[in-house]
Amino acid sequence: MKRRTIFVFLSIFVQVIALHGVGTGGYPAAFLQIPVYPRPLAMGGAFAALADGPSAVFWNPAGLSEMENSSIAISYSRLTLDRAHNFAAIALPFGSSYNCFAIGIDNLLVRNIDKRDATGTKLGTFNDSESAVFMAIASSFFASENIIVDIGINTKFIMHTFDDADAKGFSLDIGMISDFQRTLRLALVLHDSFGKLWWNTGTTENIPQRLKAGLAVTIRSIPLAIEADMSYNIRSDATTVFAGTELILLRVLSIRGGYNTRTNTPSFGLGIHASRNFAIDYAYTQDQLDARPSHHIGLTISF
Repeated sequence: MKRRTIFVFLSIFVQVIALHGVGTGGYPAAFLQIPVYPRPLAMGGAFAALADGPSAVFWNPAGLSEMENSSIAISYSRLTLDRAHNFAAIALPFGSSYNCFAIGIDNLLVRNIDKRDATGTKLGTFNDSESAVFMAIASSFFASENIIVDIGINTKFIMHTFDDADAKGFSLDIGMISDFQRTLRLALVLHDSFGKLWWNTGTTENIPQRLKAGLAVTIRSIPLAIEADMSYNIRSDATTVFAGTELILLRVLSIRGGYNTRTNTPSFGLGIHASRNFAIDYAYTQDQLDARPSHHIGLTISF
């Protein structure tokens, strides 16, 4: 029965790509491509297979299913050009085991944008705010004794306010992770399927889909995790490669590094595990819009 469920899931996955693979127009809701939380940011954005904790609601909802305890994660990113990026999520396991529900919010805010008339005269300032509310559910399926298949679905409710214009929208993430003996993990995520934005001006925009595949290897005797991902933007026909690693020392300190071809720069970060239920994470990255650095800090509490 579980193998049949997995087969049906893969069939739906392929059909969704086929039905919605072609889009038109620009890149609405582009903020959904800005990564969240310091741990995956420090690893260059390579996190589709290793996704866990509440931030998995953004990276791959399938990663929520193996959570054992309820957990809250919050993060703040101070970006260049008067931008601030905030993320918060809570994940709540339920049932006998290997089921999880999560909700979260992702917000990108640009403050104090100059408002000018046709002659260039300054009329004041306004803010540009983009938000998404996540609602995800995930479950694990034991395909065999040594293989676990995780499946997750994330629904996004999107809001965008730009001066006097505002829009509301919707999109769907579908993710899967196959875990082989807790050593090798393969992931596949389809981001922003069926995505649309409806503006109060009467304009409707299609949100571009992205297909991401990931491979992660964990060497538990060290312990060391290494992951490589590839993301394909179905609309623009553009491919991005992500690579990252994480080394855990004495179960207290995590050292992370990564690289991606979107910015063509390395990223670094640290995690401090004060206890099994409390962790602080930091990441240093280069901003996607200019050459200046960005700093990201996050907190995770389990209970």
